Amino acid sequence: MYLKSAINSKNNNLTLIRFILAILVIYGHSFSLTRTNINSEVFIKYFHIDYSGSCAVALFFFTSGLLVSKSYIERNQPISFILARFFRIMPALFVSAIFLAFIAGPMLTTLPLPDYFNNKETYSFIYNNLLMHTQYSLPGVFEYLPYSKGINGSWWTIKYEVMCYSFLLFFGLINGFKNKYIATFVCLAIIILAVTDSTFIRDNFSNDQYVYYLPFYFCTGCLFYIWSDLIQINTRVLIGLIGITILCRNTSIYPILFFLCSSVFILILSIYEPFKKIKIKHDISYGIYIYGFFIQQLLIFLFPNMNNYWNTIFAILISMIFALISAKYIEEPAILLGKKMSKCFYNNKNHINLI
Repeated sequence: MYLKSAINSKNNNLTLIRFILAILVIYGHSFSLTRTNINSEVFIKYFHIDYSGSCAVALFFFTSGLLVSKSYIERNQPISFILARFFRIMPALFVSAIFLAFIAGPMLTTLPLPDYFNNKETYSFIYNNLLMHTQYSLPGVFEYLPYSKGINGSWWTIKYEVMCYSFLLFFGLINGFKNKYIATFVCLAIIILAVTDSTFIRDNFSNDQYVYYLPFYFCTGCLFYIWSDLIQINTRVLIGLIGITILCRNTSIYPILFFLCSSVFILILSIYEPFKKIKIKHDISYGIYIYGFFIQQLLIFLFPNMNNYWNTIFAILISMIFALISAKYIEEPAILLGKKMSKCFYNNKNHINLI
């Protein structure tokens, strides 16, 4: 099957893939949060690669680059794109920040409540995170845990996701996607700058190597979509990639090849018929992502001797409840509102053009 057909929502189950990736993030975090030896983590132990949470984030950015570029290129409606991205991310993030600052925080803080509510960090937690200046702590909350003070450790990636969206929007506004060869050149340039430890990327994106790999993952997804009419997704391609990856296991390009293998694997899995039959009515991956870290920390706070496996299991179950509430009552209504606003804008624009 060609990729262009595979990424039609009727032909895949990428919703379930995102759910699995969100669970992998929780599993990966459980080691550092419970002070468990990270070398026993499955991805590190058997694949000799970065831990599962890191791999899951890489695949999140890949699928995002694939699907978001598809959305922009097919519709070519910048306002619709902005509204869709805003209402997908911000309402749930805002509610989560309010919940943590004004419900969870007061219940968990070691400070007297007047001191907690008089502390400017309680309020900066909300506006800093909404402005993408990630603030990880609330006054007096989780101070004495192994991972001290961290309450929303997963949120740091949201900033970089938004930066990738902004790049894609800018590139679309200058008609960069009109010529797939130009678009390919730009994506490849970003990928090369990232994987070669470019000074430009470090100065303008981050000094952290793991962070400036994120545009590499996103742009790879964009490239996959740009050439989706020529890229075939099948087991032969995957087997070939696996073979090359194994041969290069002790080389510097092994992590890149492993990422490409993983990307093709999740695409093949998403179109596998038995996998497609596992239906998830609500996309709860984002909710799991934004609540999972807090729930893991809460479990450690309540049960200090809990090991990482029980922490993972209970955190997944509890975060699914939070995520379902978020998806059903916040995310889906917000996404619907964004679609209505977009439809209204373009209908009015067409009406004005006709006049």
